[in-house]
Amino acid sequence: MDVYGQIKKIGMVMVVLLLAAGVFLMNEAVVKAAEKTPTAIDSAFLDKNFVMDTNLTNPAETFVINFAPVSVNGVGYKTTGASAMPGAYTKNIVYNPGETGTTDATSQVKTITKSLTGSNGTTADVTNNSLIPKVEATGDGTTYFNHAGEYVYTVTETAGTSTGVGYSGASYTMRVYIINGTNGLELQGVTVETKKDDSGTDVTTPTKIDPTHGATGNPFAFKNTYDKKAPLTVTKMVDGAQGDQAKDFTFTVTVNKPTGSNTAGPYTAYIYDGTTKIDTAYSFDTGVGKEIKLKHGQSLKFVDADGKDTLPVGTTYTVAEAGTPQYTPQGSVVYNGATTPTQTPAGTSGSAITIHGDGTNGAVNTTVGEAANSTTVTNSYTYVNPTGLFIDNLPYILMILIPAAVIILMVAGKRRKASR
Repeated sequence: MDVYGQIKKIGMVMVVLLLAAGVFLMNEAVVKAAEKTPTAIDSAFLDKNFVMDTNLTNPAETFVINFAPVSVNGVGYKTTGASAMPGAYTKNIVYNPGETGTTDATSQVKTITKSLTGSNGTTADVTNNSLIPKVEATGDGTTYFNHAGEYVYTVTETAGTSTGVGYSGASYTMRVYIINGTNGLELQGVTVETKKDDSGTDVTTPTKIDPTHGATGNPFAFKNTYDKKAPLTVTKMVDGAQGDQAKDFTFTVTVNKPTGSNTAGPYTAYIYDGTTKIDTAYSFDTGVGKEIKLKHGQSLKFVDADGKDTLPVGTTYTVAEAGTPQYTPQGSVVYNGATTPTQTPAGTSGSAITIHGDGTNGAVNTTVGEAANSTTVTNSYTYVNPTGLFIDNLPYILMILIPAAVIILMVAGKRRKASR
């Protein structure tokens, strides 16, 4: 190939490379521009999602959101001069006991959401629900925005100490854009990037998120959970004058962790005879049945070695007792401190019984509520006498046999008279 041909070939390659580079740079520019396109402040929200099982009532709680200044126009935070910016501020999101939320029917998880949005007040206003301070072209700019620029904040939540409340470790970068508008300073909007998720784990590649209430929810949010433990007792009773109160009855007990709970198993339980602990600890994994044996007056209590409850509210459970000859079982269930137990249909002599329900249509509710919860299985003994007849039916049998005997004697007497 001559020199001209080689030059022509190299030139074509260079053109292709330049075109590819141009496309790449244009895409990068588009991406960068999209990353800096702010969301109007009235459409931007920071959400607080308080999540718990639907059987729980939320406690009183004040969550504190922190806004730490980072920079303005690329220059580190200062309190004076052209780089002055509103300093660190906090917002309190307050929950009162027993607030209403939305419940997912499948998971039985309740979420109570509150939001910060808009621009109002100064950095000293911790109780209003504005996301950022106001814009005003006066003052020194340390408590509100007083000049155009890109203001950068790190947004986090203070970890509290309330029992049962799980706090978020999420962290975000929020950029506030102030511009010189036709009528003076204007708030253009905000952008948000995720730095850490709720577990406090760093995000591999921080990316811009949409801080609006879209169809899939708002990603600019802090998720908090609430757990509470409550009592569950499974008790055995034996009825009947000749019922064997020293006899072991075999049970299989299964517990299932509620979806919204952070209290993972295994869950500890002990067998008690009255108030006396009589056995070593039993360990229950969620969804796995465990066999136990109980005598009359004994109970399985879901507590730890110190007697503290181990099951989270919202746990569902199943109590199954194996059939025992001549004993008829019936269950009695108390949900969430109810004063009147709900009875199950009685079994038959020697039958097994399984107790489980969600409380609908008059059925028992084997869910752990916030107050006392219990299931009692009572077995009534049916005595069989040596003749094999059930003595419970003896009066009815005699009612049949006595008239029959009289009739037989009368017929026999008439025959004797006739034969004479």
